[in-house]
Order: sequence, then C-alpha cells, then structure tokens
Amino acid sequence: MRTLTQEEQELVDNKDLYIEQKTDFLTQYKKHQEDLEFADDDFEEGLIEEKRAKLALNIKDLNLKLKQIENLA
Repeated sequence: MRTLTQEEQELVDNKDLYIEQKTDFLTQYKKHQEDLEFADDDFEEGLIEEKRAKLALNIKDLNLKLKQIENLA
C-alpha cells in the first residue's frame, strides 16, 4: 500500500464531514422539490430551481470526493 499525499490524507480525514454535508444537501434538494409544487409564479419557481441546481452541483462534487476516497482505500 502506498503512502497518501497530504491532500489525499485530508480527503480521507474529512470523509465523515463530506457524508454529512451530502445528506444535508440532499435533504434541502428534496425540500425544494416540495416548494416547487407550491410556487406561486414562474419567478418563484425559477429561484427555487436555481437553488436546486446549486445543490445538485454540490452533491455531485461531494460524490466525486467520496469516490476518490474509496479509490484510495
């Protein structure tokens, strides 16, 4: 087994934090889906969809980090 670089070790050390953040982002993402159903107009719907898009990017980023951590193990 090879020695991890400092960056890789930081990823491994923060794995639990990444999982927690991903869970929080997923919860928010799902809540915004409910909010979309009750949006009053297109403007409000657009704002909610922007928030969901940002959350989706954060979730994808965390998924990549978690996959990278799995590959290190």
